Amino acid sequence: MMTEREKREGYEAKADWTSRRELIKGVSAGLAVSFPAMASASRVGAESHGIISREPYLIALAHVPADAALRIGPGVEKLVELIHVASANGAQLLACGELWLPGYPKDINFQTDWRASNWAGYVANSMTVGDANWLRISAAARENHIHVSFGFSEIAGDYAYMSQTLIGNAGETVLVRRKIRPSGSERQCWSDDGMRANLHVATTRLGRVSLLECFEHLRPQSVFPVMAQLPNLHIAAWPLLPRTDATTQWWERTEVGYAAAAHASLVSGAVTLLPAVGYAAVFEKGVCAAEIAPESTKPLLFHKVVPDDSWTGHVADPEGEFSYGIARLILKNHPGPSLPDPEHA
Repeated sequence: MMTEREKREGYEAKADWTSRRELIKGVSAGLAVSFPAMASASRVGAESHGIISREPYLIALAHVPADAALRIGPGVEKLVELIHVASANGAQLLACGELWLPGYPKDINFQTDWRASNWAGYVANSMTVGDANWLRISAAARENHIHVSFGFSEIAGDYAYMSQTLIGNAGETVLVRRKIRPSGSERQCWSDDGMRANLHVATTRLGRVSLLECFEHLRPQSVFPVMAQLPNLHIAAWPLLPRTDATTQWWERTEVGYAAAAHASLVSGAVTLLPAVGYAAVFEKGVCAAEIAPESTKPLLFHKVVPDDSWTGHVADPEGEFSYGIARLILKNHPGPSLPDPEHA
C-alpha cells in the first residue's frame, strides 16, 4: 500500500508531465515535433547553501534593450557592457527583463504571420544553457564579481522556452527556470514546462532569491509555491513597460506591471525588482521605492537593498499565509463544484 505522501507525489509528478503541451511551435524553424523528456526535479545550482549577508548592498536594473534588431551577438555584448557598468558603480546584482536576450518580439502580438516570417531567425538568435554566449556572460559575472539575472529564449532539444537565470558572482549557475505557461500570442512559439522544476527559490549571500516572469505574477499556481519558500529578493521580470498612452494595449500598460510587482512585494515581504525595457522599478512592502523612466539616458536603475531581521534564511513557514497547510485549507473549503480535471490528474 502506498502512503498518502507517495500518492500525492505520484499525482504531482503526473501533473508535471500531463500539464505540458505536446506541440512545439517552432516547426517553421525546422525544429522537430516530439514529446519532451520530463524536466529534472531541480534546476537549482551550487550557491543554494549560501549564508545570507546582513550588510546593505546595491542592485542595478536594466531598462534598455539588449539589441533593437533582436541579434544575440550584439545583445550579449550589451549585457557584458552593463555588467561592467553595474559592477563599477558598486552593484552586487544586475537584473534584466523577460526575454531580454535576444529581445522581446513585440510584433508577435500584432502580426498574425509573425511566426511564419520571423521564428526561424529568432531561434537562430536564441540561447542554449552552457553555450558560448552563456559562457561569455558567466565569465563577465565572475570577472566583475557580480550576480546577473536575465530572461532569455532557450532552445533545449526540439523545444523553445521563455527562461530566466540567476548567475552567481563566481560565474556559477545558481538558478535556471522556464515560464510554466507562456501568455497569449507567446504560445505560438514557446512551450509550456512543468511546475515542479521551475518554482525553486535559491539561498545566496544576497538573500533567498526567487524569479518569475510577467503574467506568472497573476497566476496563483506560480505565486503560491514561490512565496511559500520565503524569498527575500524577488525578480519580477517584465518584457516591456512603455510610457502609457491611448494606443497602449492593456497587457503592456505600466500600471499592470507595477500592480503585479507591488502585490508580490506586499504578500511576500520580499524586495521586488521589476526590470523591463522602458520603465524599471523596485517595490518594498507594496510601495514603489525607486523607478527609472523610458526616456532616461541612464541605462541602469540603482537601488540600495537593506536586509532586516526577517531575512532568516528559513525555507518555509508552516504557520504562514503561504504553506502546505493553507493550500489544503483552500482545497477543503473551496465553495465551487468539484469537477474532473484530466490535464492535472
